[in-house]
Amino acid sequence: MLRHSLATTFLANGGDLATLQQIMRHENIATTMKYVHMNMPTVIERHNQYSPLRDAIRGAQGVLIKREVEEILEKA
Repeated sequence: MLRHSLATTFLANGGDLATLQQIMRHENIATTMKYVHMNMPTVIERHNQYSPLRDAIRGAQGVLIKREVEEILEKA
């Protein structure tokens, strides 16, 4: 139980999987993953925080919104 708590808490506090693998002395990352228990809200939060897609999506949305505003202003 201690190893499960360590793994889950380490990642929840911002640690990365590769470092956790080394701490737990696992040769295979799949073994480390067996000890990690992340709930879906945490997974979504981490994705939103660290995904490189986040900025790309926000940038694309910003361009689309700007174009829509320009089109509306041109029609007015």
